[in-house]
Amino acid sequence: MAPEANTSKPAKGKNMSDAEIIRQVEYYFSDENLPKDAYLLAKCGGHENKPVSIKSICNFPRMRRLPHTRVTDVLKTSTKLEVVDHTSVRRRDPLTLPLQVRPDDKETARQQLLSQPGMTKKLLEPTGFEEYYTDPPVTPEIYRHEREIFDPDHPFSDRIERAVQRYVAKRKFYNDAKLIFDSFLRFGGIETRPRISGHMSKEDMEGLTGEEIGEIMAVHWCQEEVSDPRKFRINIEGVTMAFLSVSATPNFYVDHANYARVSHKGPANNHASSSYAPRYHSVEFENPDKIKKVTNILHNFFNYLLIRDVAPDWAESIYAARVLCNRACTELTEIHFLRTFLPGLFNTACSMLFSSDSENTTSNANAGWDGESRPEPTFSTATARKIVQLAMATHGSEAQFAAAEQNPPSNITVVAELTRAFEVVAIESASPESAVHYNNPEFTGDSLAQPLGSLILKPYVLPDIVTYDLPAHITPDHPDHPEYCPDETYTIWLERDILNNFHFEPLTTRLPVPATPPASSPDSEPTWTYPERTATVGTKLVATLKKLQFGSTHTPEAEPIWFLDRWTAIHPSYYTVLANDMMRGYKKPRPSPRLLEAWGLTEDDVDEHGRILPAAMKAQGEGVGGGDGADVKTAEAAEGGEGGDDGAGTWGEPKGDESSFAKEEDEIDNEHKVFHDAESGGEIESKDDYVVE
Repeated sequence: MAPEANTSKPAKGKNMSDAEIIRQVEYYFSDENLPKDAYLLAKCGGHENKPVSIKSICNFPRMRRLPHTRVTDVLKTSTKLEVVDHTSVRRRDPLTLPLQVRPDDKETARQQLLSQPGMTKKLLEPTGFEEYYTDPPVTPEIYRHEREIFDPDHPFSDRIERAVQRYVAKRKFYNDAKLIFDSFLRFGGIETRPRISGHMSKEDMEGLTGEEIGEIMAVHWCQEEVSDPRKFRINIEGVTMAFLSVSATPNFYVDHANYARVSHKGPANNHASSSYAPRYHSVEFENPDKIKKVTNILHNFFNYLLIRDVAPDWAESIYAARVLCNRACTELTEIHFLRTFLPGLFNTACSMLFSSDSENTTSNANAGWDGESRPEPTFSTATARKIVQLAMATHGSEAQFAAAEQNPPSNITVVAELTRAFEVVAIESASPESAVHYNNPEFTGDSLAQPLGSLILKPYVLPDIVTYDLPAHITPDHPDHPEYCPDETYTIWLERDILNNFHFEPLTTRLPVPATPPASSPDSEPTWTYPERTATVGTKLVATLKKLQFGSTHTPEAEPIWFLDRWTAIHPSYYTVLANDMMRGYKKPRPSPRLLEAWGLTEDDVDEHGRILPAAMKAQGEGVGGGDGADVKTAEAAEGGEGGDDGAGTWGEPKGDESSFAKEEDEIDNEHKVFHDAESGGEIESKDDYVVE
């Protein structure tokens, strides 16, 4: 396709004649121009000769202000180009000359995305969550207005409510981004449902400003009780930490709903308790890209709060929450790796050779609901022996190596087994000398063995919001106490690549602690302090360790060898649990209409706790409620409700009678309390029951 001579510059835009339009577009696709036009090559795919949108052509400098309908009609008369589907244009003869430039990478990627089913150009527009996205400058009027609505004298709940509403208006929540963000808001006690049902009439909106109407019709808002410090306390960092405390099992990432199906061995407190994080995590959190997306959305939101100076009085907590997002992204991605490769070649070989129940070994895919993982070996028993021998020679002490040489595998037995939660307290990398040996094929053969390092674990009590009714002599340091934690350490050997994915690092937090002893009166306002604390914490692991003995009598010089037989759950180093976790799905009880009708009462005849008011009792006579208000329970209590449909607290933790939530017959521990976190005390009634006294 030879280009037409282009000796004179054609007119631009709407002044172009039909002949000039044809000549200009033919030049774009000519053998002279196309091989060196990186942008157009990306559009048409080079030699693939894909149709190019005529609207895109009309955005070229010389074609601007030309109606694309006119260009379409004119190009239908071209002898060198053909119009496809009345919307696109391409060469009649595909390009055969070699390309002189590489097609534009960004445009090529964009075209590939657009070729996916369901993808549109609108979905490719910036969403506000891009890595280097920054909010545009604001006008002086907007700045002054924001300083008014974000004044620190306003309650935190009012400021965060307005900030969320303005933030959502500035971002595009496509696909599951809205699900992620709304889950986080609900977890922190912010409602994600319309404040009012139905629509506002013109009479209702009369006299109201646009901003006031927006607040009334808002989808993101806080309950009035969130501002009550007796029921909620602000804990931005703690809520973020608990929300991102996602736990991995061999089969899935667990949340509280799934955890009910998981059985665990060992003391009651040492189960693989999840963070009860939103159900979303148990479905989609296995993908490292999804992990990055979740943490990026939270990080982006905290940036907005800091840039807009929404809560200068809580800036330190917001900064800490933002840092935690980065840490969570790293740790959860590495936990994803551990979930795939634990317990490693050496420990799998030990399980094959020394575990009496090794014949029950199953693969991850076939593991039952017990959630334990001892993957099906992909190597023979002979290879397992080779892996163990190499480990003893390179990583064991001289006494351990000698004991292993003197005893065949049949004389090496498991003499102890321990199933519970552990925390990493030290990591010892593989020595350079052992790495040299493992790089020698003559030394390793076909065993696939890798250099080993050491992981030092100590028993750990997973946090939970449970209290125990125990005899007075069963104290926390008693072996029979569910939270008993012996002062011991256990060393296991792991391959270098696996070891690098465990963490043992300092963590600085500013979590709330009571500034004064709890007041005796429930109407007293509690006070909290947020001291900075730094502790070195490690990855949490719920697993079964087994101890090996060499020969019929253990060789005194040889230190015992513990190996990781199977694991049940992996938790990040910052793992924590808040009472907010129990509030997902909670609805504030309301009187059953049928029960009220049966008693001849209305909702005005009972108080907020469901008790019949004295005036109604007197009007009804002694027959109502058995005179003193007999207990009546109905499963219709959660039929509706004014409370949130998910979540409790606002960036803090719900507390008090209004926030009562069920955990079988257990009480809620007061220690874990709004961006609010939840706190409760006393006897707990089931949220599915409604009590009328």
